[in-house]
Amino acid sequence: MSGAVCSEDCVINCENPRVTLWGGKNIDVGYVDVVLLDSTLSFTFNSTDNWFMYEIQIYKYTCDTIPTKRPNPGNNPNLILNKSFTDTQKYEFSTKLAAAEVGTTVCFVTHVNVRKYDENREIIQQETSFGGNQNCKETTGSWFYYFCYDTSVICEAGDCWEGETAWAKGSRYVTNGNWAMYVAYNGEEKTVDLIAGQFYDVGDVTFSAPLGDMVIITITLNDQGQFQNVNENVKIQDYASAPSGNPNPGEFASKGTATGTSFSISVPVNNFYGVHVDVERKVECTE
Repeated sequence: MSGAVCSEDCVINCENPRVTLWGGKNIDVGYVDVVLLDSTLSFTFNSTDNWFMYEIQIYKYTCDTIPTKRPNPGNNPNLILNKSFTDTQKYEFSTKLAAAEVGTTVCFVTHVNVRKYDENREIIQQETSFGGNQNCKETTGSWFYYFCYDTSVICEAGDCWEGETAWAKGSRYVTNGNWAMYVAYNGEEKTVDLIAGQFYDVGDVTFSAPLGDMVIITITLNDQGQFQNVNENVKIQDYASAPSGNPNPGEFASKGTATGTSFSISVPVNNFYGVHVDVERKVECTE
């Protein structure tokens, strides 16, 4: 395979540093951010919802050497990372580029094994996933995605962000363990904080007064938060009675994809709401 692998559709850079993690060909299970500072290329893998990563391999190629078959880690000179670990939703890896690679376009196959759990921590699904976009998929053999990175422009250091789960502030679903929260709604307009990572205020969640049989929920972020660039980063479940047990946001009834700093969605009128948001929180940058 040659030529098309470095087409514009397959290339990321400082302005567009993120690719989706596709599990089972077409299930969005997370994303990969790639940033080049000096001559160090840093990967940040994030899985979302109830997907967890437990194995990662990264393979590096030039534009004209992307394989036509899914790479295998055994005795593979292109393998730069082969890591197994306990379940995680975030993993970081950095690699120093060779002098000859700086200023060129370098391609990667990022293979991530993921599994999904239910509220009882039972595995309900396992998938092979790859980072890339749907225009950059190899289908002549076993499918896989790939992407290429343009190293001709080195990124400028800027704000640093960390992926977090956020909930509208209210009562906890369970007393111990999962800190997920739900909000009691009393049929009138109210605003509560949006809490990320259990402790950090990243914005507000406003519930409108009832509009017929619907309520408008508006999420407004402050300068400490931004929406994660993933599909369905807002998930809301309404309840007639106060919920209990660990929630499963992936199965919430109302979903949307938020961009910018504010997002509104109409949901049915009810007595309680769980509002789950995938955000990134501004953090102190470390070398």
